[in-house]
Amino acid sequence: MEHCFVVHGRLSKKQRTAVFAALDALDESAPRVILATGRLIGEGFDHPPLDTLVLGMPISWKGTLQQYAKALIDGNAIWTELKADLELLSFGKCWYSEAREKVSHYHVDHFRPKKQCMDANGSITCGYWWLAYDWKNYRVSGSVINTAKRDKFAVYRNRAEGPDTPIEDELIYLLDPLNRDDVCLLTFNNNGEAMPLNPDEDAWDHKRAMYTIDVLDLNNAKLRRARKIKWKEISQAIDTINAYQKQYNEQPSVRLQTQLHEFKKRTRELISPTSELSCTYRACLRASREDWAIDILQTHFNIEQLQQEYRESMG
Repeated sequence: MEHCFVVHGRLSKKQRTAVFAALDALDESAPRVILATGRLIGEGFDHPPLDTLVLGMPISWKGTLQQYAKALIDGNAIWTELKADLELLSFGKCWYSEAREKVSHYHVDHFRPKKQCMDANGSITCGYWWLAYDWKNYRVSGSVINTAKRDKFAVYRNRAEGPDTPIEDELIYLLDPLNRDDVCLLTFNNNGEAMPLNPDEDAWDHKRAMYTIDVLDLNNAKLRRARKIKWKEISQAIDTINAYQKQYNEQPSVRLQTQLHEFKKRTRELISPTSELSCTYRACLRASREDWAIDILQTHFNIEQLQQEYRESMG
């Protein structure tokens, strides 16, 4: 290794200053290794290009390891470089709310908080520092949602406490937007309110949905208002299609058949993954219980094609 720096207690203050100056002078992309004790470059040490921590001996106190990991994370937020690609996956929508940010910037949220976690009772525990650079832990979030979420991440059972503990064994409260089964646990009503699909307050699914609505502030005034508008829009489309369907069955014609086809085509576009708040449209269609609406909900979308079209539309 060309750039290897050793920092130990026998170095004078001047020598240590020279080592740190040489570190800072390196090109950001140049590989480097620092061998040092925690007392010398533990708390307060900041060198953004560092992205790996190797322990030379065991640490008895977990807080010390958390402190070292936090220093590494704070100075190296490289996940922001993935923001554009992550936004593409959701067609420019917040992964939690399905709303599009029109003024504020998106955040790259760590689904499992990287530094510390707040449990359901408000107690603070160590975060998932070992997932700080795991792209599978990233979610694109609107600024309001991410501010509300912060470090909140309650675990009902089997909380992982380190890289050797499988997160797959955790029973978590927060619904994951990447988990199809989790997404299906939320629905919406005509007032634009997010609500649990399962009405049984004692059911685990209900508790998870309520926790998610509360933690992410999914029923804030702006979101409720936006969903209410979407619900009204799709309700009018349902009434129009029902009227044309009735007329077509009584007095069939090519003209009515064509118009029905166009109305249903537009409705399918509303529930496309590219559509803002598409889950609200879906909830309204499902609530109508119309056979044709249920059929539309079964529409298969070519995600790769839609992403390619979205990428081209964004230039």
